[in-house]
Amino acid sequence: MYENSGNIARDRLKYLILKDRVSCTNETIDMIKYDVLKTISNYIDVDNINSQIFIEQNDNKPLLIFKVPIK
Repeated sequence: MYENSGNIARDRLKYLILKDRVSCTNETIDMIKYDVLKTISNYIDVDNINSQIFIEQNDNKPLLIFKVPIK
């Protein structure tokens, strides 16, 4: 249990550091999510409520990841 909590805390800290590094506020992320979902919705029916957006790092490069369920 403690090990899992530690991993979760470490992942959250890495996310916050990465988000700070790319200068992306929560408001900016929300605006990006809205714009992307609006654009995708022009072409296919998506589940806006269960869509997710987050930042990850891969090969020392930040990635903006979207998970958008299709209806």
